[in-house]
Amino acid sequence: MAPYKYSYLIGIRIFYDAAIIAAANTKEKIRYTSLKTTKTVKKQVSEILLAAEQYTPTAISLSSGGCDFCCRCSRIKNEPCRRPEKMRYSLDAFGINLSKIAKKFLNIELLWNADTLPQYHTLIHALLTKDELSRGAMTLLRSNLMALAQGKF
Repeated sequence: MAPYKYSYLIGIRIFYDAAIIAAANTKEKIRYTSLKTTKTVKKQVSEILLAAEQYTPTAISLSSGGCDFCCRCSRIKNEPCRRPEKMRYSLDAFGINLSKIAKKFLNIELLWNADTLPQYHTLIHALLTKDELSRGAMTLLRSNLMALAQGKF
C-alpha cells in the first residue's frame, strides 16, 4: 500500500446479548439486526477515523466493507461520488484476507450469519500513514474509540 509506511488496524467486535439473539429468529430479522447494528457502528468508526485524518495529514482510513455514507450510491449509475471527501475503500477491496488479519493480528475469529445471529460481528478498519502517529493523535484516536465502546447493543 505504497506510499504508506504504517498501518494501524482497528478491530471492533459488536456483541449481542442473549435476548437480541433470541429475538432474531428469522432470516429477515437476522439480516435486519446485522445490517442495522454494523452500519451504525461502522459509520461512527468511520467518522472517528476521518477526524483522525485531519490530525495526521499524511493519513487515510480504510473502512470495513463498502462505503455507506449515501443511501444510494451514485457511482452505480456511473455518476461521480456525491461525498468524495468521506468515501473510503474497504480493506477487502485491496484483496486483503480479513479472516487471516483478524486471527493473526487481532486474535479475533470472524463469525458469520447462518441460521442464527452470531454472538458478535467484527468490523475491521485501518488508518494508513506515511509517518508514525504522534502520541497526541494516538491518544485522541484511542479515547474516541473507547467512548464508542461504551455503547451497548
